[in-house]
Amino acid sequence: MTPTQFRPELLERVELTLLHPFITSATLAKAVEICREFSLPALAVTTDRLVEATHLLEGSGVKLVALIGHPFGLGDADAKRYEVELALDLGAQELEVAWAIAPIRDNWRARLLRQFQDILEAAQGNPVRFCLETPLLTMDEITVLGAMLSECGPQALSTGTGFAGLEPASFDHLSSLRRQMPAAVELKLG
Repeated sequence: MTPTQFRPELLERVELTLLHPFITSATLAKAVEICREFSLPALAVTTDRLVEATHLLEGSGVKLVALIGHPFGLGDADAKRYEVELALDLGAQELEVAWAIAPIRDNWRARLLRQFQDILEAAQGNPVRFCLETPLLTMDEITVLGAMLSECGPQALSTGTGFAGLEPASFDHLSSLRRQMPAAVELKLG
């Protein structure tokens, strides 16, 4: 299916994400061309490609999203905070921060909440969404995550990176997430 076969109102919500470990300059230029051609609202890249992406997107109206800690969220929280600050300095307008599932399973609620809040503070009011491989979460873990997100207030939750070989979240899973997440938190199918 080509982008012209999609309904325009769907294209307005599509974000092109470049997460592969060998994104070349040519790949990035092609992604920017696609974003411009189909008026996609955003391009998401890892921080190593922000400078180049900022230059290529200049004047396009396409938002630049920095992928922090992607794909598995396995970085130190202080390193993620630094990466958020760097991403904003390099031209990112939005942030998607990946978090590992293990701290939720280990019941590190207070620690995670503090880390979530640190990231939101570092973002200086720029839109932030948190990304977790939510299909791996139990309903109890989803409930805990919903409570934490209610306390700290990111703009969105992405249901995964699509990089771990997992199936995308099912409709039932999305429905469960929606019931447990604060109404103000947008869900992004990852």
